[in-house]
Amino acid sequence: MGNSISKNTTTTIEEEDPKDLPLGETLDYIATHYILTMDFQSMKNMYKKDYCEKLVILTGDIINKYFNDLEVGRMAQRIENGATTASGSQPEKVIFFKKTDIEHLNIPDFHKKQMVCNKIAKFYIKIAHLFSAIVTTINPEYVYKDMFGKTIKKGLYEKDNIPKWAKVEVLKLNLCDNRINALEGKNMEKIIEGELSTPGLTWGGGNEYSSSSSDSSSSSDSSSSSDSSSSDTTEEQEQKQQEQQEQKQQQEQKQQQEQKQQQEQKQQEPEQKQQQQQQQQKQQEQEKQEKPAGDPAEPDEPTDPNKDVVIKIQPNICSVNIKENGRLKTLEDEPGIPELMELYYDDEYDYNTGKMTGMSEPTKIQFQSDLKRFYNEFTGNDEMPDNITKFSDIKLKDYSKKAICLAKNKGVEVSYSDKLFVDYAANLKQMIKSVNKKQQQLLAQINKIFVYTQSGLIKINPELTEQSLQKVVDETRNIIIDLYLKCEADFVEGVKLYEAMVESLIFKSTKNQIESLQRASEMLYSTA
Repeated sequence: MGNSISKNTTTTIEEEDPKDLPLGETLDYIATHYILTMDFQSMKNMYKKDYCEKLVILTGDIINKYFNDLEVGRMAQRIENGATTASGSQPEKVIFFKKTDIEHLNIPDFHKKQMVCNKIAKFYIKIAHLFSAIVTTINPEYVYKDMFGKTIKKGLYEKDNIPKWAKVEVLKLNLCDNRINALEGKNMEKIIEGELSTPGLTWGGGNEYSSSSSDSSSSSDSSSSSDSSSSDTTEEQEQKQQEQQEQKQQQEQKQQQEQKQQQEQKQQEPEQKQQQQQQQQKQQEQEKQEKPAGDPAEPDEPTDPNKDVVIKIQPNICSVNIKENGRLKTLEDEPGIPELMELYYDDEYDYNTGKMTGMSEPTKIQFQSDLKRFYNEFTGNDEMPDNITKFSDIKLKDYSKKAICLAKNKGVEVSYSDKLFVDYAANLKQMIKSVNKKQQQLLAQINKIFVYTQSGLIKINPELTEQSLQKVVDETRNIIIDLYLKCEADFVEGVKLYEAMVESLIFKSTKNQIESLQRASEMLYSTA
Protein backbone atom coordinates (compact mmCIF):
# COMPACT_ATOMS: atom_id res chain seq x y z
CA MET A 1 0.00 0.00 0.00
CA GLY A 2 1.20 3.52 0.61
CA ASN A 3 0.16 6.82 -0.84
CA SER A 4 -0.92 5.49 -4.21
CA ILE A 5 -4.12 6.53 -5.87
CA SER A 6 -6.55 4.09 -7.42
CA LYS A 7 -5.58 2.57 -10.74
CA ASN A 8 -7.12 4.25 -13.76
CA THR A 9 -6.50 4.61 -17.44
CA THR A 10 -5.87 7.82 -19.31
CA THR A 11 -9.09 9.16 -20.81
CA THR A 12 -8.97 11.20 -23.99
CA ILE A 13 -11.33 13.98 -24.95
CA GLU A 14 -12.91 11.77 -27.61
CA GLU A 15 -13.72 9.09 -25.02
CA GLU A 16 -15.19 11.27 -22.28
CA ASP A 17 -16.17 14.88 -21.66
CA PRO A 18 -13.32 16.50 -19.64
CA LYS A 19 -15.71 18.19 -17.26
CA ASP A 20 -17.06 14.77 -16.24
CA LEU A 21 -13.65 13.42 -15.17
CA PRO A 22 -12.71 12.99 -11.48
CA LEU A 23 -10.87 15.90 -9.87
CA GLY A 24 -7.42 14.32 -10.15
CA GLU A 25 -7.74 13.59 -13.86
CA THR A 26 -9.30 17.00 -14.51
CA LEU A 27 -6.39 18.81 -12.87
CA ASP A 28 -3.92 16.66 -14.78
CA TYR A 29 -5.66 17.43 -18.07
CA ILE A 30 -5.89 21.18 -17.47
CA ALA A 31 -2.25 21.39 -16.38
CA THR A 32 -1.07 19.49 -19.44
CA HIS A 33 -3.22 21.25 -22.02
CA TYR A 34 -3.40 24.76 -20.61
CA ILE A 35 -1.58 25.79 -17.41
CA LEU A 36 1.81 24.53 -18.64
CA THR A 37 1.44 25.99 -22.14
CA MET A 38 3.45 29.00 -23.27
CA ASP A 39 0.30 31.09 -23.76
CA PHE A 40 -0.72 30.86 -20.11
CA GLN A 41 2.83 31.35 -18.82
CA SER A 42 3.19 34.43 -21.05
CA MET A 43 0.07 35.99 -19.55
CA LYS A 44 1.51 35.51 -16.05
CA ASN A 45 4.73 37.28 -17.15
CA MET A 46 3.04 40.37 -18.59
CA TYR A 47 4.07 42.44 -15.57
CA LYS A 48 7.63 42.30 -16.98
CA LYS A 49 8.52 45.25 -19.17
CA ASP A 50 9.99 43.20 -22.03
CA TYR A 51 6.87 41.02 -22.24
CA CYS A 52 4.56 44.03 -22.24
CA GLU A 53 6.55 45.82 -24.94
CA LYS A 54 6.03 42.85 -27.27
CA LEU A 55 2.26 43.24 -27.06
CA VAL A 56 -0.17 45.68 -28.58
CA ILE A 57 -3.09 46.74 -26.37
CA LEU A 58 -6.30 47.82 -28.11
CA THR A 59 -9.29 49.66 -26.69
CA GLY A 60 -12.56 51.19 -27.81
CA ASP A 61 -14.47 50.69 -31.05
CA ILE A 62 -11.93 48.37 -32.69
CA ILE A 63 -12.34 45.78 -29.93
CA ASN A 64 -16.12 46.05 -29.83
CA LYS A 65 -16.28 45.62 -33.60
CA TYR A 66 -13.73 42.89 -34.27
CA PHE A 67 -12.64 41.01 -31.12
CA ASN A 68 -13.85 38.94 -28.15
CA ASP A 69 -12.73 40.82 -25.06
CA LEU A 70 -11.77 40.22 -21.47
CA GLU A 71 -13.32 42.69 -19.04
CA VAL A 72 -10.81 43.94 -16.50
CA GLY A 73 -11.12 46.88 -14.16
CA ARG A 74 -8.76 49.81 -14.62
CA MET A 75 -5.91 49.38 -12.18
CA ALA A 76 -4.87 52.30 -9.97
CA GLN A 77 -1.59 53.61 -11.37
CA ARG A 78 1.25 53.41 -8.84
CA ILE A 79 4.39 55.50 -9.16
CA GLU A 80 7.41 55.86 -6.97
CA ASN A 81 5.90 58.63 -4.82
CA GLY A 82 2.74 56.59 -4.19
CA ALA A 83 0.39 58.74 -6.31
CA THR A 84 -2.59 56.98 -7.92
CA THR A 85 -5.19 57.78 -10.51
CA ALA A 86 -8.62 58.99 -9.54
CA SER A 87 -10.82 56.36 -7.94
CA GLY A 88 -14.18 55.30 -9.23
CA SER A 89 -13.14 54.92 -12.86
CA GLN A 90 -15.32 52.66 -14.98
CA PRO A 91 -14.15 49.25 -16.23
CA GLU A 92 -12.55 49.40 -19.66
CA LYS A 93 -12.70 46.78 -22.42
CA VAL A 94 -9.20 45.67 -23.38
CA ILE A 95 -7.62 42.93 -25.49
CA PHE A 96 -4.06 41.83 -26.15
CA PHE A 97 -2.27 40.10 -29.01
CA LYS A 98 1.22 39.83 -30.47
CA LYS A 99 2.74 42.89 -32.10
CA THR A 100 3.88 40.76 -35.04
CA ASP A 101 0.22 40.16 -35.94
CA ILE A 102 -0.76 43.82 -36.33
CA GLU A 103 1.98 46.41 -36.44
CA HIS A 104 -0.02 49.59 -36.83
CA LEU A 105 -2.35 49.38 -33.81
CA ASN A 106 -1.11 50.28 -30.35
CA ILE A 107 -1.62 52.36 -27.23
CA PRO A 108 0.86 55.25 -27.42
CA ASP A 109 0.93 55.94 -23.67
CA PHE A 110 3.56 53.58 -22.17
CA HIS A 111 2.32 53.99 -18.58
CA LYS A 112 -1.23 53.15 -19.55
CA LYS A 113 0.04 50.19 -21.54
CA GLN A 114 2.07 48.89 -18.59
CA MET A 115 -0.95 49.39 -16.33
CA VAL A 116 -3.09 47.18 -18.55
CA CYS A 117 -0.31 44.57 -18.81
CA ASN A 118 -0.08 44.43 -15.03
CA LYS A 119 -3.82 44.01 -14.78
CA ILE A 120 -3.78 41.08 -17.18
CA ALA A 121 -0.83 39.48 -15.35
CA LYS A 122 -2.58 39.91 -12.01
CA PHE A 123 -5.68 38.20 -13.40
CA TYR A 124 -3.76 35.17 -14.68
CA ILE A 125 -1.52 34.90 -11.62
CA LYS A 126 -4.60 34.73 -9.42
CA ILE A 127 -5.93 31.88 -11.57
CA ALA A 128 -2.58 30.09 -11.29
CA HIS A 129 -2.62 30.39 -7.48
CA LEU A 130 -6.18 29.09 -7.36
CA PHE A 131 -5.26 26.12 -9.53
CA SER A 132 -2.17 25.34 -7.42
CA ALA A 133 -4.16 25.43 -4.18
CA ILE A 134 -6.62 22.89 -5.57
CA VAL A 135 -3.86 20.70 -7.04
CA THR A 136 -2.11 20.40 -3.67
CA THR A 137 -5.24 18.99 -2.02
CA ILE A 138 -4.25 15.89 -4.03
CA ASN A 139 -0.54 16.71 -4.60
CA PRO A 140 0.23 13.95 -7.11
CA GLU A 141 3.81 12.74 -7.39
CA TYR A 142 4.88 10.73 -10.44
CA VAL A 143 7.47 8.06 -9.67
CA TYR A 144 9.36 5.98 -12.23
CA LYS A 145 12.76 4.40 -12.84
CA ASP A 146 15.14 5.76 -15.44
CA MET A 147 17.27 3.67 -17.82
CA PHE A 148 19.81 3.04 -15.04
CA GLY A 149 17.21 1.85 -12.52
CA LYS A 150 17.31 5.03 -10.46
CA THR A 151 14.00 6.13 -8.93
CA ILE A 152 12.89 9.53 -10.26
CA LYS A 153 10.11 11.66 -8.76
CA LYS A 154 8.26 14.45 -10.59
CA GLY A 155 5.48 16.80 -9.59
CA LEU A 156 2.47 17.68 -11.72
CA TYR A 157 4.18 20.69 -13.26
CA GLU A 158 7.13 18.51 -14.28
CA LYS A 159 5.06 15.73 -15.78
CA ASP A 160 5.95 16.71 -19.34
CA ASN A 161 9.58 15.77 -18.60
CA ILE A 162 8.72 12.11 -17.96
CA PRO A 163 9.82 9.80 -20.83
CA LYS A 164 7.01 8.25 -22.85
CA TRP A 165 8.34 4.75 -22.22
CA ALA A 166 8.41 5.07 -18.44
CA LYS A 167 6.11 3.00 -16.26
CA VAL A 168 4.76 5.58 -13.85
CA GLU A 169 3.31 5.14 -10.39
CA VAL A 170 1.19 8.03 -9.11
CA LEU A 171 1.41 8.77 -5.40
CA LYS A 172 -0.74 11.17 -3.41
CA LEU A 173 1.30 13.07 -0.83
CA ASN A 174 -1.22 15.46 0.69
CA LEU A 175 -2.37 16.37 4.17
CA CYS A 176 -5.50 14.20 4.16
CA ASP A 177 -4.01 11.16 2.43
CA ASN A 178 -1.06 11.12 4.81
CA ARG A 179 -3.44 10.91 7.76
CA ILE A 180 -5.68 8.32 6.12
CA ASN A 181 -2.66 6.13 5.38
CA ALA A 182 -1.42 6.54 8.96
CA LEU A 183 -4.72 5.26 10.38
CA GLU A 184 -4.95 2.45 7.84
CA GLY A 185 -1.48 1.17 8.63
CA LYS A 186 -1.38 -2.56 7.94
CA ASN A 187 -4.43 -4.75 7.16
CA MET A 188 -7.05 -1.98 7.42
CA GLU A 189 -7.06 -1.46 3.64
CA LYS A 190 -8.92 -4.79 3.34
CA ILE A 191 -11.68 -3.38 5.52
CA ILE A 192 -11.88 -0.11 3.58
CA GLU A 193 -12.00 -1.90 0.22
CA GLY A 194 -14.87 -4.09 1.42
CA GLU A 195 -13.12 -7.47 1.22
CA LEU A 196 -14.33 -8.30 4.75
CA SER A 197 -17.56 -7.18 6.37
CA THR A 198 -17.68 -5.38 9.70
CA PRO A 199 -20.60 -5.68 12.17
CA GLY A 200 -22.85 -2.64 12.12
CA LEU A 201 -21.31 -1.22 8.95
CA THR A 202 -22.08 -1.37 5.27
CA TRP A 203 -18.93 -1.31 3.19
CA GLY A 204 -18.72 -0.79 -0.51
CA GLY A 205 -15.86 -2.10 -2.59
CA GLY A 206 -13.91 -0.02 -5.07
CA ASN A 207 -13.73 3.09 -2.93
CA GLU A 208 -13.02 6.15 -5.10
CA TYR A 209 -10.49 7.49 -2.67
CA SER A 210 -8.81 4.20 -1.80
CA SER A 211 -5.14 4.86 -1.26
CA SER A 212 -4.00 1.25 -1.35
CA SER A 213 -3.40 0.63 -5.03
CA SER A 214 -0.81 1.99 -7.41
CA ASP A 215 -1.36 3.59 -10.78
CA SER A 216 0.69 2.89 -13.86
CA SER A 217 -0.16 5.95 -15.90
CA SER A 218 2.14 5.32 -18.84
CA SER A 219 0.35 5.02 -22.16
CA SER A 220 -1.01 1.52 -22.81
CA ASP A 221 -3.71 -0.11 -24.94
CA SER A 222 -6.84 -1.80 -23.71
CA SER A 223 -5.45 -5.32 -24.07
CA SER A 224 -2.57 -4.67 -21.69
CA SER A 225 -5.01 -3.14 -19.22
CA SER A 226 -7.21 -6.25 -19.26
CA ASP A 227 -4.18 -8.54 -18.83
CA SER A 228 -3.08 -6.51 -15.84
CA SER A 229 -6.58 -6.66 -14.40
CA SER A 230 -6.81 -10.46 -14.73
CA SER A 231 -3.36 -10.85 -13.19
CA ASP A 232 -4.39 -8.68 -10.25
CA THR A 233 -7.55 -10.79 -9.81
CA THR A 234 -5.56 -14.04 -9.68
CA GLU A 235 -3.21 -12.62 -7.09
CA GLU A 236 -6.14 -11.39 -5.02
CA GLN A 237 -7.77 -14.85 -5.11
CA GLU A 238 -4.57 -16.54 -3.99
CA GLN A 239 -4.16 -13.99 -1.23
CA LYS A 240 -7.75 -14.49 -0.08
CA GLN A 241 -7.30 -18.29 0.00
CA GLN A 242 -4.16 -17.89 2.07
CA GLU A 243 -5.92 -15.52 4.45
CA GLN A 244 -8.87 -17.91 4.82
CA GLN A 245 -6.50 -20.75 5.70
CA GLU A 246 -4.75 -18.57 8.27
CA GLN A 247 -8.10 -17.54 9.76
CA LYS A 248 -9.22 -21.16 9.93
CA GLN A 249 -6.00 -22.14 11.70
CA GLN A 250 -6.46 -19.28 14.15
CA GLN A 251 -10.03 -20.37 14.90
CA GLU A 252 -8.94 -23.99 15.46
CA GLN A 253 -6.14 -22.88 17.77
CA LYS A 254 -8.57 -20.66 19.64
CA GLN A 255 -11.05 -23.53 20.08
CA GLN A 256 -8.31 -25.85 21.32
CA GLN A 257 -7.16 -23.25 23.83
CA GLU A 258 -10.73 -22.72 25.06
CA GLN A 259 -11.26 -26.47 25.50
CA LYS A 260 -7.97 -26.77 27.36
CA GLN A 261 -8.88 -23.88 29.64
CA GLN A 262 -12.29 -25.40 30.36
CA GLN A 263 -10.72 -28.73 31.31
CA GLU A 264 -8.18 -27.05 33.59
CA GLN A 265 -10.91 -24.95 35.16
CA LYS A 266 -13.04 -28.02 35.88
CA GLN A 267 -10.09 -29.75 37.53
CA GLN A 268 -9.29 -26.69 39.61
CA GLU A 269 -12.83 -25.81 40.80
CA PRO A 270 -13.98 -27.30 44.13
CA GLU A 271 -16.89 -29.75 44.02
CA GLN A 272 -19.11 -27.20 45.73
CA LYS A 273 -18.84 -24.75 42.80
CA GLN A 274 -19.66 -27.51 40.33
CA GLN A 275 -22.78 -28.39 42.33
CA GLN A 276 -23.85 -24.73 42.32
CA GLN A 277 -23.50 -24.57 38.54
CA GLN A 278 -25.56 -27.77 38.16
CA GLN A 279 -28.29 -26.34 40.38
CA GLN A 280 -28.39 -23.13 38.35
CA GLN A 281 -28.73 -25.11 35.12
CA LYS A 282 -31.60 -27.14 36.61
CA GLN A 283 -33.36 -23.96 37.69
CA GLN A 284 -33.03 -22.47 34.21
CA GLU A 285 -34.45 -25.64 32.65
CA GLN A 286 -37.39 -25.61 35.08
CA GLU A 287 -38.11 -21.95 34.27
CA LYS A 288 -38.19 -22.75 30.57
CA GLN A 289 -40.60 -25.65 31.16
CA GLU A 290 -42.87 -23.52 33.37
CA LYS A 291 -43.00 -20.67 30.80
CA PRO A 292 -46.55 -20.28 29.32
CA ALA A 293 -46.97 -21.68 25.84
CA GLY A 294 -48.52 -18.44 24.55
CA ASP A 295 -45.40 -16.36 25.15
CA PRO A 296 -43.54 -15.44 21.94
CA ALA A 297 -40.14 -17.02 21.52
CA GLU A 298 -37.15 -14.72 21.72
CA PRO A 299 -35.70 -14.08 18.24
CA ASP A 300 -32.31 -15.53 17.50
CA GLU A 301 -29.51 -13.00 17.22
CA PRO A 302 -28.25 -12.56 13.64
CA THR A 303 -25.08 -14.49 13.05
CA ASP A 304 -22.04 -12.70 11.66
CA PRO A 305 -19.53 -14.77 9.67
CA ASN A 306 -16.67 -12.58 10.89
CA LYS A 307 -17.80 -12.31 14.52
CA ASP A 308 -14.93 -14.41 15.87
CA VAL A 309 -12.37 -13.31 13.29
CA VAL A 310 -9.39 -11.58 14.84
CA ILE A 311 -7.50 -8.92 12.90
CA LYS A 312 -4.25 -7.22 13.78
CA ILE A 313 -4.16 -3.49 13.07
CA GLN A 314 -0.96 -1.48 13.20
CA PRO A 315 -1.41 2.24 12.40
CA ASN A 316 1.58 4.41 11.52
CA ILE A 317 0.70 7.15 13.98
CA CYS A 318 4.03 7.71 15.71
CA SER A 319 5.85 9.21 12.72
CA VAL A 320 3.06 11.61 11.73
CA ASN A 321 4.13 15.28 11.99
CA ILE A 322 7.83 14.35 12.08
CA LYS A 323 10.19 15.57 9.34
CA GLU A 324 12.81 13.37 7.71
CA ASN A 325 15.46 15.09 9.84
CA GLY A 326 13.57 14.09 13.01
CA ARG A 327 12.27 17.55 13.84
CA LEU A 328 8.65 18.38 14.55
CA LYS A 329 6.66 19.92 11.70
CA THR A 330 4.86 23.23 11.70
CA LEU A 331 1.56 23.63 9.89
CA GLU A 332 3.32 25.35 6.99
CA ASP A 333 5.33 22.16 6.39
CA GLU A 334 2.14 20.30 5.45
CA PRO A 335 1.46 19.95 1.69
CA GLY A 336 -1.04 22.53 0.45
CA ILE A 337 -0.74 25.05 3.29
CA PRO A 338 1.69 27.44 1.49
CA GLU A 339 -0.58 27.33 -1.59
CA LEU A 340 -3.62 28.00 0.59
CA MET A 341 -1.84 31.05 2.01
CA GLU A 342 -1.55 32.54 -1.49
CA LEU A 343 -5.36 32.71 -1.70
CA TYR A 344 -5.43 35.27 1.13
CA TYR A 345 -3.30 37.79 -0.75
CA ASP A 346 -5.71 40.09 -2.56
CA ASP A 347 -4.01 43.49 -2.23
CA GLU A 348 -0.67 45.32 -2.70
CA TYR A 349 0.40 44.03 -6.09
CA ASP A 350 4.20 44.06 -6.51
CA TYR A 351 4.97 45.26 -10.05
CA ASN A 352 8.57 44.07 -9.87
CA THR A 353 7.82 40.45 -8.96
CA GLY A 354 4.30 40.15 -10.33
CA LYS A 355 2.98 38.86 -6.99
CA MET A 356 0.30 39.88 -4.53
CA THR A 357 1.96 40.67 -1.21
CA GLY A 358 -0.81 42.05 1.03
CA MET A 359 -4.36 41.55 2.26
CA SER A 360 -7.33 43.85 2.25
CA GLU A 361 -8.81 44.68 5.67
CA PRO A 362 -11.76 42.23 5.37
CA THR A 363 -9.35 39.47 4.30
CA LYS A 364 -7.03 40.21 7.25
CA ILE A 365 -9.95 39.72 9.64
CA GLN A 366 -10.92 36.48 7.88
CA PHE A 367 -7.33 35.22 8.01
CA GLN A 368 -7.07 35.78 11.77
CA SER A 369 -10.30 33.85 12.28
CA ASP A 370 -9.11 30.99 10.07
CA LEU A 371 -5.67 30.96 11.73
CA LYS A 372 -7.32 30.45 15.13
CA ARG A 373 -9.41 27.58 13.76
CA PHE A 374 -6.27 25.89 12.45
CA TYR A 375 -4.46 26.48 15.75
CA ASN A 376 -7.30 24.99 17.81
CA GLU A 377 -7.67 21.91 15.61
CA PHE A 378 -4.01 21.08 14.97
CA THR A 379 -2.73 21.73 18.51
CA GLY A 380 -5.75 20.80 20.62
CA ASN A 381 -5.43 24.07 22.57
CA ASP A 382 -8.31 26.51 23.02
CA GLU A 383 -6.56 29.86 23.40
CA MET A 384 -4.22 31.03 20.63
CA PRO A 385 -1.20 33.04 21.92
CA ASP A 386 -0.57 36.51 20.52
CA ASN A 387 2.73 35.40 18.97
CA ILE A 388 0.91 33.09 16.53
CA THR A 389 0.58 35.27 13.43
CA LYS A 390 1.11 32.83 10.55
CA PHE A 391 0.81 29.14 9.71
CA SER A 392 4.52 28.51 10.29
CA ASP A 393 4.06 29.56 13.96
CA ILE A 394 1.72 26.61 14.62
CA LYS A 395 3.65 23.57 15.85
CA LEU A 396 1.90 20.26 15.22
CA LYS A 397 1.28 17.54 17.82
CA ASP A 398 4.16 15.21 18.64
CA TYR A 399 2.53 11.77 18.55
CA SER A 400 5.91 10.07 18.99
CA LYS A 401 5.78 10.97 22.70
CA LYS A 402 2.46 9.24 23.30
CA ALA A 403 2.38 6.12 25.48
CA ILE A 404 1.45 3.90 22.53
CA CYS A 405 4.67 4.99 20.81
CA LEU A 406 7.00 5.03 23.81
CA ALA A 407 6.06 1.40 24.54
CA LYS A 408 7.08 0.47 20.98
CA ASN A 409 3.62 -0.94 20.43
CA LYS A 410 3.46 -3.30 17.48
CA GLY A 411 -0.27 -3.09 16.91
CA VAL A 412 -3.26 -4.76 18.53
CA GLU A 413 -5.27 -7.87 17.77
CA VAL A 414 -8.99 -7.22 18.01
CA SER A 415 -12.18 -9.04 17.14
CA TYR A 416 -14.35 -7.75 14.31
CA SER A 417 -17.22 -7.52 16.78
CA ASP A 418 -15.26 -5.32 19.18
CA LYS A 419 -17.14 -2.02 19.51
CA LEU A 420 -13.96 0.08 19.59
CA PHE A 421 -12.77 -1.54 16.37
CA VAL A 422 -16.16 -0.97 14.71
CA ASP A 423 -16.02 2.70 15.72
CA TYR A 424 -12.42 2.97 14.48
CA ALA A 425 -13.30 1.51 11.09
CA ALA A 426 -16.44 3.67 10.81
CA ASN A 427 -14.44 6.82 11.57
CA LEU A 428 -11.90 5.95 8.88
CA LYS A 429 -14.61 5.27 6.33
CA GLN A 430 -16.37 8.54 7.18
CA MET A 431 -13.05 10.38 6.82
CA ILE A 432 -12.59 9.06 3.28
CA LYS A 433 -16.18 9.93 2.35
CA SER A 434 -15.71 13.47 3.62
CA VAL A 435 -12.59 13.91 1.47
CA ASN A 436 -14.42 12.64 -1.61
CA LYS A 437 -17.26 15.09 -0.99
CA LYS A 438 -14.93 18.07 -0.69
CA GLN A 439 -13.08 17.04 -3.85
CA GLN A 440 -16.37 17.11 -5.75
CA GLN A 441 -16.92 20.66 -4.51
CA LEU A 442 -13.43 21.65 -5.68
CA LEU A 443 -14.16 20.12 -9.08
CA ALA A 444 -17.20 22.40 -9.33
CA GLN A 445 -14.93 25.39 -8.64
CA ILE A 446 -12.54 24.31 -11.40
CA ASN A 447 -15.44 24.18 -13.83
CA LYS A 448 -16.27 27.80 -13.00
CA ILE A 449 -12.79 28.90 -14.12
CA PHE A 450 -12.13 26.74 -17.17
CA VAL A 451 -14.40 25.81 -20.06
CA TYR A 452 -13.92 23.26 -22.83
CA THR A 453 -14.54 23.79 -26.51
CA GLN A 454 -16.18 21.13 -28.68
CA SER A 455 -12.74 20.11 -29.94
CA GLY A 456 -11.49 19.56 -26.38
CA LEU A 457 -9.47 22.77 -26.07
CA ILE A 458 -9.35 24.58 -22.74
CA LYS A 459 -9.80 28.29 -22.18
CA ILE A 460 -10.64 30.69 -19.40
CA ASN A 461 -14.37 31.10 -18.91
CA PRO A 462 -15.19 34.18 -21.07
CA GLU A 463 -17.77 35.30 -18.49
CA LEU A 464 -15.15 35.40 -15.74
CA THR A 465 -14.39 38.90 -14.45
CA GLU A 466 -12.16 40.20 -11.67
CA GLN A 467 -15.10 40.29 -9.31
CA SER A 468 -16.39 36.81 -10.12
CA LEU A 469 -12.84 35.39 -10.00
CA GLN A 470 -12.34 36.77 -6.49
CA LYS A 471 -15.64 35.18 -5.45
CA VAL A 472 -14.43 31.79 -6.71
CA VAL A 473 -11.14 32.29 -4.84
CA ASP A 474 -13.00 32.98 -1.57
CA GLU A 475 -15.30 29.98 -2.04
CA THR A 476 -12.40 27.67 -2.89
CA ARG A 477 -10.41 28.85 0.11
CA ASN A 478 -13.30 28.01 2.44
CA ILE A 479 -13.73 24.54 0.90
CA ILE A 480 -10.02 23.75 1.31
CA ILE A 481 -10.01 25.01 4.91
CA ASP A 482 -13.00 22.82 5.78
CA LEU A 483 -11.30 19.88 4.05
CA TYR A 484 -8.08 20.20 6.06
CA LEU A 485 -9.78 20.88 9.41
CA LYS A 486 -12.17 17.93 9.00
CA CYS A 487 -9.28 15.62 8.06
CA GLU A 488 -7.40 16.59 11.21
CA ALA A 489 -10.49 16.20 13.43
CA ASP A 490 -11.19 12.72 12.02
CA PHE A 491 -7.52 11.76 12.43
CA VAL A 492 -7.47 12.87 16.08
CA GLU A 493 -10.63 10.83 16.71
CA GLY A 494 -8.99 7.81 15.07
CA VAL A 495 -5.93 8.16 17.31
CA LYS A 496 -8.16 8.32 20.42
CA LEU A 497 -10.01 5.16 19.38
CA TYR A 498 -6.76 3.31 18.72
CA GLU A 499 -5.42 4.38 22.13
CA ALA A 500 -8.64 3.08 23.69
CA MET A 501 -8.15 -0.29 21.95
CA VAL A 502 -4.59 -0.54 23.29
CA GLU A 503 -5.70 0.39 26.83
CA SER A 504 -8.59 -2.09 26.63
CA LEU A 505 -6.19 -4.85 25.60
CA ILE A 506 -3.88 -4.01 28.51
CA PHE A 507 -6.84 -4.02 30.92
CA LYS A 508 -8.07 -7.42 29.71
CA SER A 509 -4.56 -8.86 29.90
CA THR A 510 -4.12 -7.57 33.46
CA LYS A 511 -7.55 -8.88 34.46
CA ASN A 512 -6.76 -12.34 33.09
CA GLN A 513 -3.48 -12.39 35.00
CA ILE A 514 -5.28 -11.50 38.25
CA GLU A 515 -7.92 -14.19 37.69
CA SER A 516 -5.22 -16.73 36.96
CA LEU A 517 -3.43 -15.85 40.20
CA GLN A 518 -6.71 -16.12 42.12
CA ARG A 519 -7.37 -19.59 40.70
CA ALA A 520 -3.85 -20.67 41.61
CA SER A 521 -4.37 -19.32 45.13
CA GLU A 522 -7.66 -21.22 45.50
CA MET A 523 -6.00 -24.43 44.37
CA LEU A 524 -3.26 -24.04 46.95
CA TYR A 525 -5.84 -23.27 49.66
CA SER A 526 -8.04 -26.28 48.76
CA THR A 527 -5.11 -28.71 48.77
CA ALA A 528 -3.68 -27.39 52.03
